Amino acid sequence: MKALFSLMAIYLMTNGGGCEQASFIDDSRIVVEGKIIDESNQPLKNVSLHFSNQINGIDVYSKNDGKFVVSTPITSASNTISFPNNQIVEVRTSDSRIMYYSSAITIPNDVNYVNLEIKIK
Repeated sequence: MKALFSLMAIYLMTNGGGCEQASFIDDSRIVVEGKIIDESNQPLKNVSLHFSNQINGIDVYSKNDGKFVVSTPITSASNTISFPNNQIVEVRTSDSRIMYYSSAITIPNDVNYVNLEIKIK
């Protein structure tokens, strides 16, 4: 039953339900959602970002409003978000343990949900 519920939640968060906010968080998964903006705080669409951890490497693109959602199983390694074609200028989040550099954002492995606002150039 838990597996069915998890699959349904993933379906709703990705393309099936068009949901903008992750309403289901499972202890075995990390959910990262956020918004990508430019230096003048305008949303950026179709920006490529790469999410990776010990198990998965996922390429995601931002929607027309700059928003994105990634969900994958949690591993013992930290999670990394990088931008192959852009440089990170600033990251806003409520979790002070999230680190960022010009090329990548690092999310600790004990975090299962994070909401980010990422400014790139």
